Amino acid sequence: MNGFSIPSHHHKRNPQLHLPARHAILDVAMASFPSRLTSLPLAAPRQAFSAPLAYWHLLSLDAPTVATLWLCFIARTTHQHLAPAFAAAMFLFVWILYALDRILDARDIRTPDTLEARHHFHHRHRRAFRIAITVVTLALPPLVIKSHLPIRTFEFYAAMASALGLWFLAVHLRPTRSLPKEFVTGLFFSAALWVPFASRQALVPALLFAALCTLNCIYIHTWENTSAAPAHRTTTLARRHLPQVSLVLILVSLLRATPISIPIALAAALLVFLNEFQTNFELTTLRAAADLVLLTPVLFLPFFPLLSK
Repeated sequence: MNGFSIPSHHHKRNPQLHLPARHAILDVAMASFPSRLTSLPLAAPRQAFSAPLAYWHLLSLDAPTVATLWLCFIARTTHQHLAPAFAAAMFLFVWILYALDRILDARDIRTPDTLEARHHFHHRHRRAFRIAITVVTLALPPLVIKSHLPIRTFEFYAAMASALGLWFLAVHLRPTRSLPKEFVTGLFFSAALWVPFASRQALVPALLFAALCTLNCIYIHTWENTSAAPAHRTTTLARRHLPQVSLVLILVSLLRATPISIPIALAAALLVFLNEFQTNFELTTLRAAADLVLLTPVLFLPFFPLLSK
């Protein structure tokens, strides 16, 4: 769930390390789709596992999955009704944002050293993505209508959409400007999920989830930028103290010991684990795994009936 941002124009991990034709995952990113879908080698168990994970990331399905799962989980833990149409609308809207962001990032395809596998993939299949974005955008209004959102909730989402539009312009029209992308993404992502359940009691868990999303973005930024790439001072400061910041989030979440905070603590701990063993993963797999570990509410599915009582 990296932030809505354009890639850094400074040194990154060499794309040739994770975009060669000889690697199955990045055959997906660089070759035609779907012809490569059935031609992935099955001999290596690690590649057989990571290929679906890479598709999940390359097709921009990671962030929408995280958003929709947490939306449903929050609804259960707060004992509030969630219209299926609204969950579907959330999934599609987040997908549009991330797919569009990656297409805009890929405009700089002439300097491939600044791009990651997801950017190459979206550039190669930009026509298909543009068609899909158009179709999905047309499908959104009926879903929003069926969601029966309260007027105040709808107005809040409209204001957020306007602010997000301005943020997109700031990020993509001023690519060299240092912006707090990771922090803004974390706040936007959390706010979008907590708006329907807004209350005084929701403030702390919403902030904890925003911190988790921000950590996710900062870890990804750190892995994808091995040198001192330009970043906002808040991101730079957080990168210097990532273990300490992660530990604070884990401890605070565990001390609260609520159905929301426990999955947050677990996800933060898994991010620390990925960071410690990052050299064992190919970069695209590591990037996808950073979002995969945010799906910790899945572990609590057996307890959903209890949470709804």
